[in-house]
Amino acid sequence: MRSQRVAGGVSAPIAAPVAPPEDPEATERRRASFGLVLMRQLTATTEYTTMFVWMFITGLGIGPTLSVFTIIVQNAVPWNQLGVATSNLTFFRQIGGTVGLSLAWTIFGSTLRTEAPTQVTAQLVNAGVPQQQITLFTSSFNLSGQQLNDFGSVGDMGARILAQVPEQARQFVEPLIDYIVAGIHEALSIAIANSMWLGVGAAITAAVVAVLIPELPLRRDHNPDSAALKTAPLGDPAPPEA
Repeated sequence: MRSQRVAGGVSAPIAAPVAPPEDPEATERRRASFGLVLMRQLTATTEYTTMFVWMFITGLGIGPTLSVFTIIVQNAVPWNQLGVATSNLTFFRQIGGTVGLSLAWTIFGSTLRTEAPTQVTAQLVNAGVPQQQITLFTSSFNLSGQQLNDFGSVGDMGARILAQVPEQARQFVEPLIDYIVAGIHEALSIAIANSMWLGVGAAITAAVVAVLIPELPLRRDHNPDSAALKTAPLGDPAPPEA
């Protein structure tokens, strides 16, 4: 996710002139939707280069909107409400990010709890482990919040898993640890990919809303006392200055 934010920040000045003059916001949201759909194909074997390309495309769609929406909001209000409008935009962005992150984490966590036993079982079956031992091992996959954090942390996952296995059972689990880790990695990939559906839906919704937003011409001066086209219909000449 950090790489995706970096891609969005780097791509913002690049994507701004690329967007066509008509409905640029909708264009950027469509580009973000396309990138998120690509991210839905994430697996444990996806190459880093491929993943970075997907994240860059997503950032290319998200990055420009961070500054463009600020301009749109500030242009739509009179000068004496500029600070209020800007602070409200920041406030709603923070609320939206908090709610969106909570929903994404819910999707991620529930998918991981479902997929972890399934994917580990598939890996152990491929390794030729008897079904009785597989059932005994996967029955302990009742993932708590702390275990979810452990799976997402950096370092040697196999060593962390072995540390939680009782001493008398480690000699049986250790030869299979690579298969167990591979199954968990696949479950993590599926959980991340499923959480991308939330972003796809949000980006499509934002693209539709962006098309419906009335188009207002940009201010042509920096005079706080001027109405500056705030309510003038599109195409009408600017009101003469006093």
